[in-house]
Amino acid sequence: MNRRYKRYIQIGEFVSSVPGFTLCGWSLSPPVFRSVRESIPGMDGDVDCSELLTGRVQYNNRTLTATLELSEKNRMYRKTVIDKMMNELDGKNLHIILPDDPHLYLNGRVQIAPQYNDAAHAAVKITAVCDPWRYAKQETLFIIENTAGSQNTTVRNQGRRAVCPFFTVSSSCNITVGNVTHEITDAGTYQYDDIIFSHGNTVVRHSGNGTLQIRFREGWL
Repeated sequence: MNRRYKRYIQIGEFVSSVPGFTLCGWSLSPPVFRSVRESIPGMDGDVDCSELLTGRVQYNNRTLTATLELSEKNRMYRKTVIDKMMNELDGKNLHIILPDDPHLYLNGRVQIAPQYNDAAHAAVKITAVCDPWRYAKQETLFIIENTAGSQNTTVRNQGRRAVCPFFTVSSSCNITVGNVTHEITDAGTYQYDDIIFSHGNTVVRHSGNGTLQIRFREGWL
Protein backbone atom coordinates (compact mmCIF):
# COMPACT_ATOMS: atom_id res chain seq x y z
CA MET A 1 0.00 0.00 0.00
CA ASN A 2 1.20 3.48 -0.82
CA ARG A 3 2.17 5.21 2.43
CA ARG A 4 0.10 8.25 1.55
CA TYR A 5 -3.09 6.19 1.88
CA LYS A 6 -2.29 4.50 5.17
CA ARG A 7 -4.30 5.51 8.21
CA TYR A 8 -1.98 7.42 10.46
CA ILE A 9 -1.70 9.28 13.70
CA GLN A 10 0.11 12.61 13.87
CA ILE A 11 1.93 13.66 17.02
CA GLY A 12 3.51 17.07 16.79
CA GLU A 13 5.31 17.01 13.44
CA PHE A 14 5.62 13.19 13.45
CA VAL A 15 3.31 11.43 10.97
CA SER A 16 3.30 7.67 11.61
CA SER A 17 2.87 6.64 7.96
CA VAL A 18 5.96 8.51 6.72
CA PRO A 19 8.57 6.02 8.02
CA GLY A 20 6.19 3.17 7.15
CA PHE A 21 4.31 2.49 10.40
CA THR A 22 0.91 0.82 10.24
CA LEU A 23 -1.63 2.10 12.74
CA CYS A 24 -2.97 -1.18 14.13
CA GLY A 25 -5.40 0.34 16.58
CA TRP A 26 -6.09 3.23 18.92
CA SER A 27 -8.50 4.13 21.69
CA LEU A 28 -9.37 7.27 23.63
CA SER A 29 -10.92 6.95 27.07
CA PRO A 30 -14.35 8.60 27.37
CA PRO A 31 -14.81 11.98 29.07
CA VAL A 32 -15.63 11.76 32.77
CA PHE A 33 -16.85 14.83 34.63
CA ARG A 34 -15.91 15.54 38.23
CA SER A 35 -18.89 14.90 40.45
CA VAL A 36 -18.79 16.97 43.64
CA ARG A 37 -21.43 16.14 46.26
CA GLU A 38 -21.69 17.34 49.83
CA SER A 39 -23.65 15.88 52.71
CA ILE A 40 -25.58 18.57 54.62
CA PRO A 41 -26.75 17.81 58.17
CA GLY A 42 -30.54 17.72 58.36
CA MET A 43 -30.99 17.09 54.63
CA ASP A 44 -31.72 13.84 52.82
CA GLY A 45 -29.22 12.76 50.23
CA ASP A 46 -26.26 14.83 49.06
CA VAL A 47 -26.19 18.28 47.48
CA ASP A 48 -24.78 18.32 43.94
CA CYS A 49 -22.07 21.01 43.91
CA SER A 50 -20.48 20.01 40.61
CA GLU A 51 -21.30 23.36 38.95
CA LEU A 52 -20.93 25.53 42.05
CA LEU A 53 -17.74 27.45 41.17
CA THR A 54 -18.08 28.09 37.42
CA GLY A 55 -21.66 27.15 36.52
CA ARG A 56 -20.45 24.13 34.55
CA VAL A 57 -18.88 20.76 35.34
CA GLN A 58 -15.16 20.14 35.01
CA TYR A 59 -13.68 17.08 33.30
CA ASN A 60 -10.81 14.74 34.12
CA ASN A 61 -7.97 13.99 31.71
CA ARG A 62 -8.39 11.34 29.04
CA THR A 63 -5.92 8.65 27.99
CA LEU A 64 -5.01 7.89 24.41
CA THR A 65 -3.37 4.59 23.50
CA ALA A 66 -2.22 3.54 20.04
CA THR A 67 -0.20 0.68 18.61
CA LEU A 68 2.08 1.06 15.58
CA GLU A 69 3.74 -1.75 13.67
CA LEU A 70 6.68 -1.46 11.28
CA SER A 71 7.78 -4.16 8.84
CA GLU A 72 9.92 -2.00 6.56
CA LYS A 73 13.47 -3.14 5.64
CA ASN A 74 15.64 -4.77 8.32
CA ARG A 75 15.89 -4.78 12.09
CA MET A 76 18.56 -2.05 12.20
CA TYR A 77 16.43 0.30 10.10
CA ARG A 78 13.45 -0.27 12.40
CA LYS A 79 15.57 0.32 15.49
CA THR A 80 16.84 3.59 14.04
CA VAL A 81 13.30 4.73 13.24
CA ILE A 82 12.03 3.86 16.73
CA ASP A 83 15.01 5.52 18.46
CA LYS A 84 14.43 8.69 16.46
CA MET A 85 10.72 8.59 17.30
CA MET A 86 11.44 8.25 21.02
CA ASN A 87 13.85 11.17 21.03
CA GLU A 88 11.40 13.31 19.07
CA LEU A 89 8.26 12.57 21.08
CA ASP A 90 8.76 10.88 24.45
CA GLY A 91 7.95 13.02 27.48
CA LYS A 92 6.76 16.00 25.44
CA ASN A 93 3.42 17.78 25.56
CA LEU A 94 2.21 17.82 21.95
CA HIS A 95 -0.79 18.19 19.67
CA ILE A 96 -2.16 14.84 18.49
CA ILE A 97 -4.35 14.37 15.41
CA LEU A 98 -6.34 11.16 15.15
CA PRO A 99 -7.19 9.54 11.80
CA ASP A 100 -10.95 10.07 12.10
CA ASP A 101 -10.78 13.71 13.25
CA PRO A 102 -8.41 15.55 10.88
CA HIS A 103 -9.84 18.97 11.80
CA LEU A 104 -9.41 18.49 15.56
CA TYR A 105 -6.48 17.82 17.85
CA LEU A 106 -5.83 16.52 21.34
CA ASN A 107 -3.22 18.04 23.61
CA GLY A 108 -1.29 15.57 25.74
CA ARG A 109 2.00 14.36 27.20
CA VAL A 110 3.34 11.44 25.22
CA GLN A 111 5.06 8.21 26.25
CA ILE A 112 6.69 5.92 23.67
CA ALA A 113 7.19 2.26 24.64
CA PRO A 114 8.88 -0.11 22.13
CA GLN A 115 7.27 -3.56 22.31
CA TYR A 116 9.51 -5.75 20.17
CA ASN A 117 11.75 -5.74 17.11
CA ASP A 118 12.21 -9.21 15.62
CA ALA A 119 13.39 -10.43 12.27
CA ALA A 120 10.09 -9.59 10.56
CA HIS A 121 8.65 -6.51 12.21
CA ALA A 122 8.59 -4.16 15.20
CA ALA A 123 5.86 -2.62 17.35
CA VAL A 124 5.57 0.53 19.43
CA LYS A 125 2.91 1.47 21.98
CA ILE A 126 1.99 5.13 22.35
CA THR A 127 0.30 6.44 25.48
CA ALA A 128 -0.70 10.06 26.03
CA VAL A 129 -2.45 11.68 28.99
CA CYS A 130 -4.56 14.36 27.31
CA ASP A 131 -6.79 17.30 28.12
CA PRO A 132 -10.47 16.28 28.06
CA TRP A 133 -11.16 18.41 24.98
CA ARG A 134 -10.65 17.87 21.27
CA TYR A 135 -9.69 21.31 19.98
CA ALA A 136 -10.42 22.85 16.58
CA LYS A 137 -7.25 23.21 14.48
CA GLN A 138 -8.54 26.53 13.16
CA GLU A 139 -9.59 29.29 15.53
CA THR A 140 -13.04 30.83 15.14
CA LEU A 141 -12.71 34.46 14.03
CA PHE A 142 -15.21 37.32 13.82
CA ILE A 143 -14.11 40.58 12.13
CA ILE A 144 -16.28 43.63 12.79
CA GLU A 145 -16.04 47.24 11.68
CA ASN A 146 -16.83 49.50 14.62
CA THR A 147 -18.95 52.63 14.34
CA ALA A 148 -19.25 55.56 16.74
CA GLY A 149 -22.67 54.32 17.84
CA SER A 150 -23.16 51.14 19.84
CA GLN A 151 -24.00 48.01 17.91
CA ASN A 152 -24.60 44.37 18.78
CA THR A 153 -22.88 41.36 17.25
CA THR A 154 -24.00 37.81 18.01
CA VAL A 155 -21.03 35.48 18.41
CA ARG A 156 -21.66 31.74 18.29
CA ASN A 157 -19.48 29.18 20.07
CA GLN A 158 -20.41 25.88 18.43
CA GLY A 159 -18.14 23.87 20.74
CA ARG A 160 -19.07 22.41 24.10
CA ARG A 161 -16.06 23.99 25.85
CA ALA A 162 -16.53 27.45 27.38
CA VAL A 163 -13.88 29.83 26.05
CA CYS A 164 -12.22 33.07 27.13
CA PRO A 165 -11.98 35.02 23.84
CA PHE A 166 -9.30 37.40 22.57
CA PHE A 167 -10.29 40.88 21.42
CA THR A 168 -7.99 42.63 18.95
CA VAL A 169 -8.70 46.28 18.23
CA SER A 170 -7.10 48.75 15.84
CA SER A 171 -8.27 51.75 17.85
CA SER A 172 -10.15 52.66 21.03
CA CYS A 173 -13.21 50.52 21.67
CA ASN A 174 -15.83 49.74 24.33
CA ILE A 175 -16.93 46.12 24.76
CA THR A 176 -19.89 44.92 26.80
CA VAL A 177 -20.92 41.30 27.39
CA GLY A 178 -23.82 40.88 29.80
CA ASN A 179 -23.15 43.15 32.77
CA VAL A 180 -19.41 43.39 32.09
CA THR A 181 -17.93 46.38 30.23
CA HIS A 182 -14.31 47.04 29.30
CA GLU A 183 -13.03 50.31 27.88
CA ILE A 184 -10.05 49.78 25.58
CA THR A 185 -8.01 52.90 24.90
CA ASP A 186 -5.09 51.53 22.88
CA ALA A 187 -4.78 49.26 19.87
CA GLY A 188 -3.74 45.70 20.72
CA THR A 189 -5.00 42.29 21.80
CA TYR A 190 -6.83 41.81 25.09
CA GLN A 191 -8.31 38.92 27.05
CA TYR A 192 -10.56 39.29 30.10
CA ASP A 193 -11.21 36.64 32.75
CA ASP A 194 -14.73 37.94 33.29
CA ILE A 195 -15.85 37.47 29.66
CA ILE A 196 -16.65 33.84 28.86
CA PHE A 197 -18.44 32.46 25.81
CA SER A 198 -20.36 29.31 26.70
CA HIS A 199 -21.81 26.97 24.10
CA GLY A 200 -24.30 28.80 21.90
CA ASN A 201 -24.84 32.48 21.17
CA THR A 202 -23.35 35.43 23.07
CA VAL A 203 -24.26 39.04 22.30
CA VAL A 204 -21.30 41.43 22.26
CA ARG A 205 -22.13 45.14 22.39
CA HIS A 206 -19.36 47.35 21.04
CA SER A 207 -18.62 50.89 19.90
CA GLY A 208 -15.60 52.88 18.85
CA ASN A 209 -13.47 53.23 15.74
CA GLY A 210 -11.57 50.86 13.49
CA THR A 211 -11.69 47.08 13.38
CA LEU A 212 -12.63 44.69 16.19
CA GLN A 213 -11.58 41.05 15.90
CA ILE A 214 -12.93 38.36 18.23
CA ARG A 215 -11.22 34.98 18.17
CA PHE A 216 -11.32 31.79 20.21
CA ARG A 217 -10.71 28.08 19.81
CA GLU A 218 -13.70 25.79 20.02
CA GLY A 219 -13.52 22.45 21.79
CA TRP A 220 -15.60 19.27 21.93
CA LEU A 221 -15.59 16.22 24.15
